[in-house]
Amino acid sequence: MVALDRGSSDGLEVGHVLEIDSRGKAVKDKVSGIPFDSPDLPNEAAGSLLIFRCFERVSYGLIMHTSRELRLGDVVRTPN
Repeated sequence: MVALDRGSSDGLEVGHVLEIDSRGKAVKDKVSGIPFDSPDLPNEAAGSLLIFRCFERVSYGLIMHTSRELRLGDVVRTPN
């Protein structure tokens, strides 16, 4: 189960299915350890969740499927 900082004021409703993405890692120079100016690696699909309770600014969802460990800060989005 997860709590989201989005709710009905953001367009979420009970029954919506959302995709979970693991945040892409930052790319660093292996010699100096300084991050490159280029963007981080792309996010990777990690699972899906079903919204089962929705309030104006908060929603609760049930994780239906995961392909990897989920972490705080993973991205939740509408499916393509």
